[in-house]
Amino acid sequence: MKRTAAYIIMALLALLLLAGCGSMISAEDGETAETTGGTAGEEINLRDIYGGGYQYLFTYKGEDYTAIYSYDNWSVYVSYKITSRGPMKKIIQAL
Repeated sequence: MKRTAAYIIMALLALLLLAGCGSMISAEDGETAETTGGTAGEEINLRDIYGGGYQYLFTYKGEDYTAIYSYDNWSVYVSYKITSRGPMKKIIQAL
């Protein structure tokens, strides 16, 4: 149930960013929503696992997460552990 809710939240945030409404999202837990130097991909150490552009790894708070791309969809495994909107926004921008 938590995983489904996390996927829904990530999808809604992605839609907000694609619609140009990203400025409506505020940071929580004292984290800024804006990137501070470098690209969003560099900040989360985004890397393409196989070089095919569909399976990625990124790091958040010292833990690696897997993101899988399929046509018009991203799946981030165990994304429920990412609870702050600021980091969610950075991850979405990087992907």
